Amino acid sequence: MSEEHPPAGEGGEPEPGLDEIEEMCAMATPGPWFVRDLDDSYAMNLRAVSTVADTGRHERWPDFDHGELIAATLVQEPRYVDCADERWDENAAFIAMAREAVPRLVKEVRRLRRLLPAVVPGDGRATETSTFAYRFHGPLGGLAADLTAGCMSPGTEDGFFLQIDRQVRLIPHTGAHWRDVHWLAHGLAAHAAALLSLHPGGLTVRVTSFTYPLAHYRPEVAALAMDGWLRQQFDLPDRGLRVAFDAGQGGYLFQWGDGTAPSRTTLRFEFSVDEDEAPPPSGFDLGHMDVRGDRGEASSRHRTPDQAMMIYLSLSLLLDGLRRFLASRDRSFTTSAVDSSFSLTFRRGEDGSIETLRDGTVIDLSSADDLASAVHTGAERFAGPRLPLLPEDDAGREDLEKSLAEFGDFVTRLARGNAGE
Repeated sequence: MSEEHPPAGEGGEPEPGLDEIEEMCAMATPGPWFVRDLDDSYAMNLRAVSTVADTGRHERWPDFDHGELIAATLVQEPRYVDCADERWDENAAFIAMAREAVPRLVKEVRRLRRLLPAVVPGDGRATETSTFAYRFHGPLGGLAADLTAGCMSPGTEDGFFLQIDRQVRLIPHTGAHWRDVHWLAHGLAAHAAALLSLHPGGLTVRVTSFTYPLAHYRPEVAALAMDGWLRQQFDLPDRGLRVAFDAGQGGYLFQWGDGTAPSRTTLRFEFSVDEDEAPPPSGFDLGHMDVRGDRGEASSRHRTPDQAMMIYLSLSLLLDGLRRFLASRDRSFTTSAVDSSFSLTFRRGEDGSIETLRDGTVIDLSSADDLASAVHTGAERFAGPRLPLLPEDDAGREDLEKSLAEFGDFVTRLARGNAGE
């Protein structure tokens, strides 16, 4: 991707681009730099920037090493370094700070520029596309995929799209195989929460091209390519999507961060803090639970009487209770919300499938591992951005962190057991 230069400055000369700034930083004396309070040969103040920290002894020339000095903002005798506004200390502090700050700012500008494609006009056009080339070298020739995609605003699509998570959407490439679409969607879903955090209004990813260049075909690679493209485009954190070659089994082993492959169910759990809750955040805040299954929906919202619940505590109860139920042979389990009449019931069938019910009405039928994965995914999406806002010693935070960790371990064991490990 070519480096774009910002507009010219007032003098008509082009301002340096990020590449030039980075090059200047790399060529300068390595940091960190420090402000030194020294004395010249006449015991008068000498203010300097140095590669060595100040000792507090106000060393007088020649009792300091001139090879350690980067710059001076005041030399009084002879007075050949000075400034009219007498900001010697401030200027020295700025120079020393810039050595570390400028490289960090360049990195941040690059990150923000990568986010700009998501801020697009609402006219249905995708932004300029970019390509991510995924490569994994292995004994069987390796895995490879080239993914080209762009972004657009939700609601401006001119045709078919897949709803991944609330306002995160996917438009597959023309002629896409359904298996590729399935795994592309999984790669996008892995980062949906982070994308919504960056862009609360949502984001639509339009794939324009997806190819496997001279490589062994595995559709799961589509998820890894989407993962790589999103992390490249938006500087997102690593979600743990991996592949490795197992010589013992003679094949590829894929890892999906939380230990689970894409769910085969449409079941979704969403947890949220009530928008009317006043700051500061607390582990006793009220919130809501929304469940969408293949047969219906259930929500604590817009109920009479009000069914808003203490969401952190209620989620902890759900995770703990459901984990015990799924690990047992019990036929049913009902979780009740804290400070609310809202409840959900889970009922085990003869074939091991689990019904999710609200007030006796079935809203979903899924396998035990798909139910656990759906609850775990919803809980993580809630806890990820919310728990850091609470004090570390908040009781609601401590309970949910513990419950979420135990439930996550359970989901991983459940998935491995179903995989025959």
